[in-house]
Amino acid sequence: MGQHWQIINIDKRENLGNWGNLDEFFTTPNHSGDLISLLADPSRWAGCRIMCIGGGTKKCPPGVLTSEELAEIEKLPTTRYGKTLYTLAAGYYKEARPWPHRSSRGTVLRNLTKRIYVRGDVVMEELEL
Repeated sequence: MGQHWQIINIDKRENLGNWGNLDEFFTTPNHSGDLISLLADPSRWAGCRIMCIGGGTKKCPPGVLTSEELAEIEKLPTTRYGKTLYTLAAGYYKEARPWPHRSSRGTVLRNLTKRIYVRGDVVMEELEL
């Protein structure tokens, strides 16, 4: 049994809902399409702090959260997951709704910290194999 997880946008205070266990994500067809649809629009979450976070995550890497965000987490009521970014996002972030269309300009998923990117067409080629 794995931990529940979600993808969150810390800056916009949005999440993509609780997607259950990781293995459930890959076996439920709509989830990956929702994620691609949301991230396909370059203006939607561009430049924001996006994180994949699980219910078992106790602390974030240093420098990810501001002192105000850390203080907000400390004020949370205690849950089975404790007082964490996961519980803040699950309880207080709004659920982002993906747009049904995709950009005709192509898609790129970027990791700004590591300075790497993956083009959408390459992902689609890999999925078709």
